[in-house]
Amino acid sequence: MKQVVEDIKKLENSNRMTLSFTCQTEELLQGLNLIRAALPRQRKKLFSMSLEIDIQPTYVGLFSIGASANISCKRDKKTKRKVVVPFEHFYQIINSHGVPEIEISCEGNKMKCGRITMGGIQIVSAKASKGKSNIKLSISPKDIEILRLGNQYSEEELGVSKLLGTVALAQDRFDINISNAHRLLAEYGISKNELTDFVNEKIKKT
Repeated sequence: MKQVVEDIKKLENSNRMTLSFTCQTEELLQGLNLIRAALPRQRKKLFSMSLEIDIQPTYVGLFSIGASANISCKRDKKTKRKVVVPFEHFYQIINSHGVPEIEISCEGNKMKCGRITMGGIQIVSAKASKGKSNIKLSISPKDIEILRLGNQYSEEELGVSKLLGTVALAQDRFDINISNAHRLLAEYGISKNELTDFVNEKIKKT
C-alpha cells in the first residue's frame, strides 16, 4: 500500500509538469481522419468518444475504438506519457489549425493546441506506472472486467497502472452498445436509462 501511495504521488507531481510535442498538422490530421472513419457517425456518440495519445520520444500513437495510427513528432524531453482526450473536440481544433506545424502541450488537465486550450484531459506518466501496480487484469479482458476496474479504483490508481485509456475506451464501447440495444428495444417500452441501470448492476456484481 505504501508503494502504491508513493506511485500516486509521483503521478500527481508528473501531471503538474508541462509536456509537449510538435508535429506536422497534415500528418496528425490524416491519422485522426483514419480513426474518425471507424467511429460512430451520430453527432452525440461522436462527441462522447475518447482518444488515447501515447507520446513516445520520436512518435505519437493515436488509439480509439477500432483504429489506431502513428505519427512522427519532435520533442525536447524524452519522457514517455499517455494522454486521454475528448476525441471530437481535439479533432475540431486540429482540423481548424491553419499552420503546417503544430505544437501541443499538456499540463494538469489542460491541453494547448497551437493557440487554443482545451480541458478535460488525463495525463498518465509511464515512469510512475512502471511495474508497480496492484491492479490485476487478464491478458485478454472482457469489457465487463475493465469497467469493473473503473468502479473499483480511482483515476490516480488507474493511471499508475496505465489503465485510464483502457477504461475510457471500454466506456465508449459500453455507451455505443447501450444506444444500439435501446434502438432495438425501444418499441417494447424499455428506456435507455433502464438498460443502462440493468447493465451497470451486472457490471457491479463480482
